[in-house]
Amino acid sequence: MPTDISKNIAEVLDADYTSITDLVPIEDEEPLDIPTGPEAQNYDLEVARTTLHELLNKGKKAIDKSLNLAEASESPRSFEVVQQLITTVSGVAMDLVNLHQKRVYIEKKDPNTPTNQTNIQNNMYLTPVEMLTLAKESLKLEGE
Repeated sequence: MPTDISKNIAEVLDADYTSITDLVPIEDEEPLDIPTGPEAQNYDLEVARTTLHELLNKGKKAIDKSLNLAEASESPRSFEVVQQLITTVSGVAMDLVNLHQKRVYIEKKDPNTPTNQTNIQNNMYLTPVEMLTLAKESLKLEGE
């Protein structure tokens, strides 16, 4: 029904009616080539990292412009908006740091990631008599 209302308003105002779909063509988006399998995890982390960096850059620009506007208008509301933007951008920065911490955690948990840690437990419990017996036997073997 909004189309009929828009047409009626255009008639009353003696204006040409143009649909929004005529002004902005709707394009079909191509499907994304999203990897699956082992490389999906790295892809997702890189996409998240790139997105966070883009948000940080846009947020910094928005803070600068909002701060200029707030200083020019000297409006308390403008300064409140700047403060909210700063809080939001700092949250995005923390998200970026957390992403790196999560990546390290995930790589530690990944069974395919080689680790330098080697635990060898060869415990042997012997009584003193058994130790002497083994020592004597090994000395006999060395003497032969």
